[in-house]
Amino acid sequence: MKKFVSIVLGLIVLAGVVYIVLPGDAENRAKRLGVSYFDGDYVITHNGMSGMNVWLVIDGKVTSEPSKGYYHTRAVGHSDASIYLQVPIANTEIEEFESIHQLTPAQKHILVSKYGENAKYFNNVK
Repeated sequence: MKKFVSIVLGLIVLAGVVYIVLPGDAENRAKRLGVSYFDGDYVITHNGMSGMNVWLVIDGKVTSEPSKGYYHTRAVGHSDASIYLQVPIANTEIEEFESIHQLTPAQKHILVSKYGENAKYFNNVK
């Protein structure tokens, strides 16, 4: 029992020393290990207080930072320009985008109003 208590106390002391010695930048990098991302084509749907909004990510990356509570990405904007998008993780769905036919009528309506009915994104996904 004494050996177990000694080991636990030693680990606590070691963790405290590492925390004190570890510089802020290294601590920040260690915390970012929880960051994850997805590569490919995605539909991001956010249901907020002002209603539903939908964005397309084509051949891009969606990064999640659970500790901050947000997804970050570059979504397709108007006239092929990309826009920076930051949406809360809560009430946000990310789906792999294969065809406009997989979407709900509400999602289709929003995307068609953003990109036009014959947008190249609706037919040229992988």
